[in-house]
Amino acid sequence: MNQQKEFTLTRIVQKRNRNLNGIGVGNMKTARYTIKEFNEQFPNDDTCLEFVFHARYNDKVYCEICQKITNHYRRTGRKSYACEFCGNEIFPTAGTIFHKSPTPLRSWFYAMFLMSQTRCGISAKQLERELGVTYKTAWRMFKQIRSLMDEKSGKMNGRIEFEAILLVERGYLPR
Repeated sequence: MNQQKEFTLTRIVQKRNRNLNGIGVGNMKTARYTIKEFNEQFPNDDTCLEFVFHARYNDKVYCEICQKITNHYRRTGRKSYACEFCGNEIFPTAGTIFHKSPTPLRSWFYAMFLMSQTRCGISAKQLERELGVTYKTAWRMFKQIRSLMDEKSGKMNGRIEFEAILLVERGYLPR
């Protein structure tokens, strides 16, 4: 389950697509993932849920009841998808940091966007102001997202990006 959490977070964070060109700071070209692009890609909770569903299952899901791979369709009014044959429901957010959270998915995605875009990091207090949630909610979200970004949570797949300062501090680049 932890791999599924990491996979979803990695897919969102990887939208910042930088070309490091040999990890040289002077010749770094950036193609930033802007707030405008974020708003176009994730305008509401439904698109966020669809993104999580496709990130976890692609288009075909193995149905436990039918014992075969089937198409699943979105249930109206619920955060679930149902098998086209038997109606068995799956919940894409189950086993993720979004599971059983009353906070809208778009707020979670926006929090991940903010945490991945800021060079110096962001505080839970700033998340509270940006998202319009209580401090307790912002702190919980901050803690869960940060735990997925932690070094001990395992290896990530795909393109992983680091700031040049982090590489210097860790001793991978000369000062």
